[in-house]
Amino acid sequence: LRLDVATNTLIGSPIAVGALATPCTTPRGAAYDGRHVWIACQSSGALIAIHASTGGVALQVPPPPASAATRGIVYDGTNLWVTNQQADTVSKILPL
Repeated sequence: LRLDVATNTLIGSPIAVGALATPCTTPRGAAYDGRHVWIACQSSGALIAIHASTGGVALQVPPPPASAATRGIVYDGTNLWVTNQQADTVSKILPL
């Protein structure tokens, strides 16, 4: 999406992550690592990497072991940190 600041309106369409091979019907968090925007998907527990430059999907990552309902995500400059609500855990993931 783009923002037209003169009219204060959004132009374009959002990325439909619910229509992917591993659907993300409840995206709960996003983090940017300098190349990709990572989406935490509560419904599947998966992570989705989206090319920041094109909006295309780069990668779909299965849920971390013994986790489901990924809830939050943050990038610390090296690793992604993902909270796993149902497992009561936090996963440290080194991105691409």
